[in-house]
Amino acid sequence: MTTASRLPPTVRTRVIGLAADALSTMPADEVPASLRQVARFAPRKRASTAAGPIAAALEDERFRASVSAVVRSAVGELATAVGSGQAPATADPVDVAALLWLLRPEGWEDALAASLESVAAASSHDAQRESAATVARLEADLTAERDLRRTETAALREQLTAARSELDRSGKEIRRAADRAQRAEAAARSVDAQVAAARVEAERQVTELEAEVRRLRQRLVEAEAAATTGKAAARRDREGDTMRLRLLLDSLLGAAQGLRRELALPPSDQRPGDLVEGGRDAASEALTAQGRSPDDPAFLDRLLTVPGIHMIIDGYNVTKTGYGGLSLEMQRDRLLAAVAGLAARTGAEVTVVFDGAERGTVAPSAAPRGVRVRFSDPGVIADELIARFVAEEPPGRPLVVVSTDGEVAAHARSASAYSVPSIALVRLLDRS
Repeated sequence: MTTASRLPPTVRTRVIGLAADALSTMPADEVPASLRQVARFAPRKRASTAAGPIAAALEDERFRASVSAVVRSAVGELATAVGSGQAPATADPVDVAALLWLLRPEGWEDALAASLESVAAASSHDAQRESAATVARLEADLTAERDLRRTETAALREQLTAARSELDRSGKEIRRAADRAQRAEAAARSVDAQVAAARVEAERQVTELEAEVRRLRQRLVEAEAAATTGKAAARRDREGDTMRLRLLLDSLLGAAQGLRRELALPPSDQRPGDLVEGGRDAASEALTAQGRSPDDPAFLDRLLTVPGIHMIIDGYNVTKTGYGGLSLEMQRDRLLAAVAGLAARTGAEVTVVFDGAERGTVAPSAAPRGVRVRFSDPGVIADELIARFVAEEPPGRPLVVVSTDGEVAAHARSASAYSVPSIALVRLLDRS
């Protein structure tokens, strides 16, 4: 009996592709244990990354029969024709061979052998045609190379002629330069005499300047003594001003504390972001784990050192930029753990907003210390909740919104907030 591993590569690839597509609609109890994890992949990813396990599972008659039933329903007329032994002459021999191996109608082995011969003949014809095309391409390349060599040879000849002309011109220039050098030597001797006279005059002027420098140094010593006296007086005045300012600040602080006691104002750690309603806290909501799936980080790092800054993060926009291959739950956990360390290091107020449109049964982990986590309500997208956080902040407070979404970024800039793309935060977290 022909196994999947003994089929030609093209037929084997087609068999595995049909089986990978069939996994999407097969009942879970008919999927072998070795393929249950693979069944969660997209069909194309199954065929490319799990070809070996799928081929091995197809050796099981029960699993192959289940795949055959799904394929027979999906392929339709071609599967019916192959199953009845009357495959159309115009059909692709690779498709026919793959269906024969999966469906295994009566006399399928002889029909498969004939179909494989057709596949081999077609492959041989394609190889001959490719060889002819390669020969033609090589001949064209050789002709082009010959033309290029002729062109380069002509250019080199022209360069040689130009070089000879340049050499003749250079010889004439050298002779003229020698004449100019002789005249220059005569002029240099005249200049030497002038320099000797100038040196005598310069020595006289230096003597006068040295005397002037000595006078200036004496005046500098006198000025430094006067400056030292002035600095001492200024320091005494500054110490007095500092003492009076400290007394004034102590008075203001005492007055403020007295006013707080008089008004009975309770202490509060509440921030403007805590007043935004409609979002759901991460510790009390459950999210689904399903989902699909340049910008200098140093700029964002510098922004987070601004005192009192509030960073609002478009959660899934960042996680799908950095590690979209993980499940939604793993994306959230990884992002929250990373921004918690960033918040602890910078002291910035951090809010992470996730889209809560898809609700599941797996509760997310609690928000880490120093990070506010919110999920949008049903019917409300995360972009709207981020806009509410931005609107809640008082004018003038430093605010940065992290998102690659064009509308979110535009709204942030219109509210005088910094807009930073998600890749910058991903790179900053990776570097941290």
